[in-house]
Amino acid sequence: MNCQECNGSGALIPGEIERNTVECPHCEGTGKDQEMEYEEVRPAVKWFATLMEQKLRENDHKANWTGCGIEYLMERLVQEYGELVEATWDLRKENGSPEEVIKEAADIANFCLFIADNASGNQTKDRGK
Repeated sequence: MNCQECNGSGALIPGEIERNTVECPHCEGTGKDQEMEYEEVRPAVKWFATLMEQKLRENDHKANWTGCGIEYLMERLVQEYGELVEATWDLRKENGSPEEVIKEAADIANFCLFIADNASGNQTKDRGK
């Protein structure tokens, strides 16, 4: 969805989930936010977001990511990337599984989420709940 003011030249940043909006940094604060209905979200995005949430719930016993520094999160992201490379390589050699590749991709996406959430300054105190 492109901002009508900047015609998509600015990256879209998720707005408040409750409002189901996306905001363009170019138009931030102008009241020209674009409404986006959940039904408009691509099926692949819904599917992958569900996988991300499943992985988060599996790890709810761990510490909250909002207390993690960017250096630690970046180190973990690199580690998870290595696991994705290994899973992908195993799949190519026919001794791995698509499920393992998908799991590792969701791990990477979650670390990207943690980094973005912490950078936004709008983190919730309860692990995103």
